[in-house]
Amino acid sequence: MHMRYSTNLFQITGSLVSNVPAVGSYAELNHKFVGDDISMFARLSGDNNPIHFDEEIARKSIFGRPVVHGILTSSLFSAILGRTISGCVYVNQTLKFKRPAYVGEFIRARIEITKLDRTTKGLVLTCSTKCFGNDDKILIDGEAQVLLPGT
Repeated sequence: MHMRYSTNLFQITGSLVSNVPAVGSYAELNHKFVGDDISMFARLSGDNNPIHFDEEIARKSIFGRPVVHGILTSSLFSAILGRTISGCVYVNQTLKFKRPAYVGEFIRARIEITKLDRTTKGLVLTCSTKCFGNDDKILIDGEAQVLLPGT
């Protein structure tokens, strides 16, 4: 079953949208970070590295143009989980930053449940977490564990 869920800027698709966690269930989110997003994140996080918003400095960097903060890009995983698995609690996240996400580029974030474990605290879901760029090359690769308390 393939469903859609949309709220404001975020449109999420995938089998996980039905909120019935099962191995192989997935959800995807397509999003584009623009200059205002980068500026706001820099203010909130204190990370004002000019490679994120200064065209000239970014052009001289290894990236050649402004890049989205890696942690901001990875926040798409939290957006997917928070909107598809009501009540889940983030337990762990690993991230490997493979390539930069560029400001103004569409990014596709995808989570897929790879394992389910029952514990005394609830159900722990292990998920593959990936972000892809316009060219479908992996930008971020990782794994997350989330807890569904009391299930």
